[in-house]
Amino acid sequence: ELQAPQASRDRAERNAQDLAQKWRESQADLSVAKRDTQEMEGRFLASLDDARTETRRALERAADAEARVQQAEARAREAEDRAKEAEETSRELIDGISDLQAKQASIVGMPGGVQWQFQDGNVWSSMAMELNESLTQTYRRLQETNPNDWTCIYNFGGRDYCFDLHNMTQENQTTGMTRNIRLISNAPSTWTSMPAELMLKREPQSMQVPETNQEVWQHVETILAMSGHRRTRKRTTSDCFVMHDAIVEEILRVENFNLWQRYVQHAKTLEIVPPGNRIETSAPL
Repeated sequence: ELQAPQASRDRAERNAQDLAQKWRESQADLSVAKRDTQEMEGRFLASLDDARTETRRALERAADAEARVQQAEARAREAEDRAKEAEETSRELIDGISDLQAKQASIVGMPGGVQWQFQDGNVWSSMAMELNESLTQTYRRLQETNPNDWTCIYNFGGRDYCFDLHNMTQENQTTGMTRNIRLISNAPSTWTSMPAELMLKREPQSMQVPETNQEVWQHVETILAMSGHRRTRKRTTSDCFVMHDAIVEEILRVENFNLWQRYVQHAKTLEIVPPGNRIETSAPL
């Protein structure tokens, strides 16, 4: 009977020791688990930071890519605008060259710098070169002789036309159709004399026309004022300074049609160059 309780106590003590051992083992496992958890948490947080960093970098790269796309689109629009400007410039260049060629062609078609035209509705059409030259010669002769009859008859296209160079009309002798005619010249647009007057001017004094353009007056007055330098050691007796106070009383423009024609004939030999660099065949003043 005394041995039985002792055996029970021994088993209980062994069980307690086993439980204590298991508890110590569980505590060790718990420590390991906590350490593993902390390590995993650290790795997770590090991965999260890396992911956040990569996300931020990806967003920055996306923003940079979007900015480059916008810049590329802007450059594309600029290139398109430049292409349109180049196309417009090309058209202007072509139109300018065509216009210059047309001007030169019209000058070539004006014997003596004048051209006869007839009115067809609202359109004025130039007469053929041969007829134009004949009418010009006749008109010069009539201006010089001033007869009572200013009519003449010429055949053109198989039909006779009666030209009244006083009333400026032409009449088809077959149909009786009457049209208005006119005489134009290639003189500068700033000249005020009519083509008929230009053809008659022979004396230098008759070619002088009072200038009324205020811009011309301003330029002349400026040039005169700028030419008035003061006296210097080298020009101790110079009186040029008085030009500062000079008053322009009159400016005469010389409308020398024959001299102008010589210039036009020379201009026809000039090379056609792009607008902006070309030499015009009409004077600004």
